[in-house]
Amino acid sequence: MNNKTKLSIFILLFLSFIGSAFAQDEPLMPDVAFKFDAVVKNDHVLATWTIANDYYMYREKFHFKSATPGVILGKPEFPQGKMKHGIKPDGSEGMVETYMRKVTINIPIAKSSGSQLKLIAKGQGCAEKLGICYPPQTREKLLTLASASTSTESGVSALNSQLGLGGNDSDEPMSPQKAFQFNARAKGNNILATWTIAPGTHMYKSEFSFKAKTPGLKLGTPELPQGEMKQGIKPDGTEGMVEVYEHSVTITVPYTLSNKVDGIEIVANGQGCNDKVRRRRLQARPQQAKAPVRHRLPPSLHRSGTSSAFSRLPSCPVWP
Repeated sequence: MNNKTKLSIFILLFLSFIGSAFAQDEPLMPDVAFKFDAVVKNDHVLATWTIANDYYMYREKFHFKSATPGVILGKPEFPQGKMKHGIKPDGSEGMVETYMRKVTINIPIAKSSGSQLKLIAKGQGCAEKLGICYPPQTREKLLTLASASTSTESGVSALNSQLGLGGNDSDEPMSPQKAFQFNARAKGNNILATWTIAPGTHMYKSEFSFKAKTPGLKLGTPELPQGEMKQGIKPDGTEGMVEVYEHSVTITVPYTLSNKVDGIEIVANGQGCNDKVRRRRLQARPQQAKAPVRHRLPPSLHRSGTSSAFSRLPSCPVWP
C-alpha cells in the first residue's frame, strides 16, 4: 500500500469520525426526547413522560386539561423532582426542579359523565449537554374511562359495594383483628412488633406508635423499614401519595428496664385501610380502624398474643 492510498484511507476515517461526532451532537426530535403516554386507573389518570438520556423536563411546566365536555380533572399530584442548576424556562440560569429518565403524574378525575376522555398534556424540557431548551410540547391522547356499569348500581347493594361490606350474609366489614393481626416478641434489648396485614389492605407508616405500660420500662425510637409509596386515602381522609405497608411489617422498638419485673406490657397503635375499595365523591365515607394493642411479654420475651381493644372512627375505606 503506497503513501497516497494510506493518506486517502486516513482522510476517509477522519471525516467519518467527524461526521459521527456531529451526529451525536444533533438534538433529538421532541417526540423522541420526550415520549408521552397515559392510562386510566380507577378514577385517576396516570400520565407518564419518558425522557431521553441527558435530557430533563421542568416540573413547573407540566399542565393537563380535559378536552371532553363533562369530564373535569383535579389537581395533578407530582412526585418530588431533582433540584439542579440549569436553564430556567425563561432562559436564565439558576436552580430548577426537574425530572430525568421518567416521571409519572397522578391526575384525579373529579367528574366524569361519559365513557371517554380526550387528555391534553403539556410539558417542556431541555437537552442538558447541548445547552438548548425546547419550546413547550403538547400531546393528546384519547382514553377510555371506567365502565359506567361499575358506577350505576343502586340502593343498598351499591352502598354496600362502595363501603366494602359483605353480601347478604353480613353487613359488617372484616374485623380489625382479622385485617391487622398483631404479634410481639423480644430479641436482646429490642421488641420486635409484627403486624400481619390481610390481602387487599395496607397500613400507614406514619400512624404507628408504641407506649410503655410497665413501671420502669422505657421505649426508644421505633425503627420502621421503608414502605411503599402509593396513591390512596391518607389517614386524614384526603387523597394523595402515602407510604404504606402490605402483607406484613416488623418494627424494631428498643427498650430499657430500670426495675426487675416478671413481664412487660406495651400498647401498640396502628391504622390501615382497604386499597381495593374505590372511593368516589359524594359517597358516604366508610370506616377506618385505629388499633391500640395491649401486649404483655415475660422476661424470657418469647410469648406473644393477639390484638384487642380496637376503636372505629369514620374516615376512610377499610375492609374488602
